[in-house]
Amino acid sequence: MSESNLNLYGDRLVSTTGVYGADIAAQRIDELDKEALIQALSLQNTRGACVDLGCGPGCQGTRFAMLGAAAYLYDLLPESSMVRYLRENTSLCLSYRQGDLKLLEDRDLPDRIQLAFSQRFIHYLKYGEAQLLIRAIAERMQPETFFYISASGLNGELGRDYPGLTTELIRRFSCLSSSMQAKHAIREPVCLYTESDLTELMGANKFRKCQVWTSRFGSVKGVFQKSS
Repeated sequence: MSESNLNLYGDRLVSTTGVYGADIAAQRIDELDKEALIQALSLQNTRGACVDLGCGPGCQGTRFAMLGAAAYLYDLLPESSMVRYLRENTSLCLSYRQGDLKLLEDRDLPDRIQLAFSQRFIHYLKYGEAQLLIRAIAERMQPETFFYISASGLNGELGRDYPGLTTELIRRFSCLSSSMQAKHAIREPVCLYTESDLTELMGANKFRKCQVWTSRFGSVKGVFQKSS
């Protein structure tokens, strides 16, 4: 791996805020992205509502919109010039809300969410905060709809010398080791996950596991379906 590469995929440290890691979505489409896009195709021409939680500059959310979905994007970052241009100059059904997802209110969400997506975000919330967010989304989703989600992994590279390595899930929320903070520009506290942790989070909110896996880098990814 080149010294200029961030990881084994060849990604570069394209900064977002300087404390919330790299913008990976603008550099490649991974397996979870692809799975969600395939599902979004089934919503083509229906304007079915898709939410992208912690969307960063909005690459995946705009892909949903380009496939014909009504895409609702949420992030702390200001709206990117790309999203603003597409929202103002095309017929895409695309909206953007800047704000802290810990403060999300029911009125900020579409009435009937048909696909939920959250990539590389949920670990920035304490476990209890993550529970509340997933529960709020679940209440707006119909049975048999899908949630695609990933979290940084406890057993991957980011877990090296992580102070919360042996801390129980409900209390796990620490900054990464100094070397990992410097390498990945993740300087905020995080709750790293195992596959069983992610399954527990989603299962507690009426989502059944379709598949959960760990990427080669060590991130935990899952596809979950809303139960009846």
